[in-house]
This record gives sequence, C-alpha cells and structure tokens, in this order.
Amino acid sequence: MTRRTRNIIIVVVLLLLIAALLAYLWWSSRTAAPAPLAPVDVNVSVNKSLGGSQDKTVAANVNSPAPAEPKTEPVVPAAPAKPDTGAALKRLASAFAERFGSFSNQSSYENILDLKSFMSPAMAKWADDYVAGALAKGQVNPEYFGMVTRSVAAEVIKLDETAGIAKIAVTTQRREIASNGDEKLYYQIISIDLVKIVDTWKVDAATWGDKVNSG
Repeated sequence: MTRRTRNIIIVVVLLLLIAALLAYLWWSSRTAAPAPLAPVDVNVSVNKSLGGSQDKTVAANVNSPAPAEPKTEPVVPAAPAKPDTGAALKRLASAFAERFGSFSNQSSYENILDLKSFMSPAMAKWADDYVAGALAKGQVNPEYFGMVTRSVAAEVIKLDETAGIAKIAVTTQRREIASNGDEKLYYQIISIDLVKIVDTWKVDAATWGDKVNSG
C-alpha cells in the first residue's frame, strides 16, 4: 500500500467519524426532555378567557369550594280537614223536620214511627207512647187531611261537641191540604235537640213553635 493510499483511507475514516458524531449530537438534541413550563396563574387565565381583565369575583368562585347541596325538607302531609259538625247536624235536622212534619190522617203515624232509628232512646219511647195513645183514642176523621212540610233554613243554636249536645232551629214551610181542596200555607219553626250517643248524633226532642202565616 502506498503512502498516498493510506492517507486517503485515514481522511475517509476521519470524515466518517465526524459525520457520526454530528448525527449523534443532532439526534440527542431531538430526544432531550422539554424545558419545564412556567407556572400559570389560574385566576388570570380563566378571567382572560372570559373577557381579558381579571375579574376578582370569578377568581374567588374558581378557588372557593363548590357550594353545598341545599337541604330538602321532608314534605309533611297536611292534616285532614276537620268535619263540619254544625253543617252535618243542620242537614240531619232539616231532613228530620220534613219527614216528621209531613203526614196525613190515613198514614197511621208512619211519619213518626219511620224516624225511630234517628231518635235517642228517650225520643223513641216518646214516639211509641204518643202513637199508642193516639190509636187508643180511636178518633179517626173520615175526611182526608194532609200536611206537607219543607225545610227552608236551619240555624245552629247550641253545639257542644265535648258534652255531645246540640240544638238546631229549622224554619219550615207547611201546607195543609183538606179533602175539599182547601189549602193553608204558613211557616213554622221546629226546635230539634240532639245528643251524641257513642259516635252518632240522635234526635232527642222536637218542639214546634208558633205558626206564622205566609201573608
């Protein structure tokens, strides 16, 4: 091998080494870890995205903890409405007055006997005694006579639920009908006393007031 040839080989090897070194340095710079990022102010970043300048209210909301969930109060069902005892007793007294005051001389006192289930024991005894006494007299008018009674108003005069007593005044319109077709119309108040027996209101007395002509 001549000296010239040997020098060429040495130069080529050196060039290859230099190229390899440069390639290694280039590759090392590509794979090196990225420089750490500078810390970012969360408040400034958030506020700038919302409009540019920092909003202290927004910053406070970002840094503060999430608000607690509102407490839900249990729903308490409303108590059932208390029954209107006065209204119920007025209806009872009005119905009783209409049936009690409507009859004919040929009905065998059914207007009284049919109401015994609505009477107190004392009132029921009065009804039995009254009918028995009337039948014992045996005085029956052969001519027809009838009475039709209609309740037009009712008023609570007394009501003591604790003591279980009440008094209802029922204003009635009554029409007498005779066999010859004659009619007489007038108004009459009946006072009805009631007592509470166990859980049921019963009629304890019924008293008719004075007649008032219809005019």
